[in-house]
Amino acid sequence: MAESPYFRGISSLLRPGGSFLLADLFCDRASSEFGALLDAWLASYASHGVAAPELEKDRAHIENDIAFVSESELLELLHEAGFDAPIRFYQTFLFGGWAMTKRV
Repeated sequence: MAESPYFRGISSLLRPGGSFLLADLFCDRASSEFGALLDAWLASYASHGVAAPELEKDRAHIENDIAFVSESELLELLHEAGFDAPIRFYQTFLFGGWAMTKRV
């Protein structure tokens, strides 16, 4: 896997031991969880009154325009950028949050 200039740039701005919180979409598209989580996410939207055409537009956007990475790939990118032991502290559907520190 290639290194991430984005995460390397963030790491370069932090002192050793500095904290970093990341919140972003993630999932392995090839996993059985991806479809189930996407369906659950859209069902949640629908339960709040989002109309079917908007749901289909959102599904197409998520399936075609977002470059998902698996959590293991994400953790590898963070490690390569100089972060130690990210801890996932949050997940809802395809969205997660991790807390970590810059390697000393």
